[in-house]
Amino acid sequence: ELKNNSIHLAFSRDGFHLSRPFIRAPFIRLPKQIRNPRGRLVQLSNVQLAQGSPLVFGDALLFYFGYGGAESDGLQESIYGHYFEATGLATLRRDGFSSLAPYPQSSMGELTTRPLAFGLSSRVPGPRSGYRLYVNVQLGGESNNRTQMQGGGMLHVEVLTAETPTGQPICGFTLRESTPLRGPLDSTLVAIPGWTGRALLDDLVGRRIRLRFTLLDGRLYSFWFSNRHGASSGFLGGGAIGSHRIYDI
Repeated sequence: ELKNNSIHLAFSRDGFHLSRPFIRAPFIRLPKQIRNPRGRLVQLSNVQLAQGSPLVFGDALLFYFGYGGAESDGLQESIYGHYFEATGLATLRRDGFSSLAPYPQSSMGELTTRPLAFGLSSRVPGPRSGYRLYVNVQLGGESNNRTQMQGGGMLHVEVLTAETPTGQPICGFTLRESTPLRGPLDSTLVAIPGWTGRALLDDLVGRRIRLRFTLLDGRLYSFWFSNRHGASSGFLGGGAIGSHRIYDI
C-alpha cells in the first residue's frame, strides 16, 4: 500500500518545541489526480517537503516538495512498477503565513500588541541608534498587480506604556501625532513614517512598550524594529538565496 502523506504547518519559538494549534488542513494542496507527461492518470498520495523550512528569495518564501502516486489507467501490475514522481515548487509572500485585517463588515480594525522591547539583540553589532519601525503590509484592497491597486488604505501606529493591558499613549508617540502610512501600497518591507514631533524610537530602546496599530482597508503581515535599513536580525528559516548568513542583518 502506498503512503498517504500530506504537508502541514507547525511553528516553534525555540527551534526544539513544535506547536500545531491551527486547523489541521494540508498547507500545500494538490489535486487528487493528474495526467503525467506520458498522458497517464496518476492518483496522487505522497506529498513531502524537500526541506523543513522555506528558502527566502527576495520578498517570497520558496517551498520545494516532492509528490507522486501510482498510474491508475486500468493497470493490474504492481503499483511500484508504474509509479510516477516529480518535484514541485510552491511560493508564499514573505511572512505570509497569516495576516491581520478588519472584519469583513468593517473597513477599519485595531490591534494592540503584547508588551515588547527592542534594541536588545546581541546578534546585531554596532550602536543602538537610528531605529525605525518596519511593516510588511498591504493597503488599499486585494490585488495581484502591486502598481495598480485601487482604493487608499491607511495605517497608523501609536506607542503605549506596557504597565496595563490596554496601555497609555506615550507623549510624542500618540495616535494624533502619528504620521500615517498611506496606500495604495503592497510591500514586504516599508518603514512607518514616524510621528509629527521630535519623538524618536531611539528614546524607547530597551523599554517595555506596546504598539497599537489602526488599520484602514488593508492587511498587516508582520512588523519589526531595525536600525540596519530594514534588516530584522531574525533567523532566515532554511536560509536565503544569495546570503551566507543564517539571520537577516
